[in-house]
Amino acid sequence: MPLRVLFVSFVIGWTIVGCGPSNEIQTYKVPKPVEVPLPELTGDYQILGAMFPEDNPQYFFKFSGKASDLAPYAAMFEKMMTSVRFPNGLDKEPFWDTPMGWEVGGKRGEFVLATVNPDPKNKLLEISLSQAGGGVFGNAKRWAGQIGQVNFKPGHVPKTTKKIMGDKVAGLWIDIRGPKAPPVPGKGPMMMGNPHQ
Repeated sequence: MPLRVLFVSFVIGWTIVGCGPSNEIQTYKVPKPVEVPLPELTGDYQILGAMFPEDNPQYFFKFSGKASDLAPYAAMFEKMMTSVRFPNGLDKEPFWDTPMGWEVGGKRGEFVLATVNPDPKNKLLEISLSQAGGGVFGNAKRWAGQIGQVNFKPGHVPKTTKKIMGDKVAGLWIDIRGPKAPPVPGKGPMMMGNPHQ
């Protein structure tokens, strides 16, 4: 093999080895993802409610209307939810203690299992009990949509719910605000539900 060919082969081999990866540590700046804040859920209308049981809700108590109309009854409604119990098992209808002076109604249509009116003179103020699937987020999103919160996200769930203890059963208390009036009780879309005591 001529000397010139050997020399060229050596130079090419040395160049390839010399151009290999270096042992230097290289650093890069990666921008952090920008966290988009969730929009606040505000408005003159409100849905207060409770879902039982907490981990896989099947029964839903819902009280909706103008926030200022619900306010006088909100604390008693929440207290009523602490009496919710399932003496016949979680697959049977719940029972609860109704505050004195509040009127209890029966099943209405195919979805509402029972109603409670905190002010019997005002039939628009109604707590409905329904039974449904769909989980926490699915139902919370649907309720939010009923009062105009069409951009309800999974991140809103911990901001609008809290654990509530019934009688030997945990549930979720929910409080959502929105800009739109909810469906009138008995006229709009509801959920499926159950009676009481």
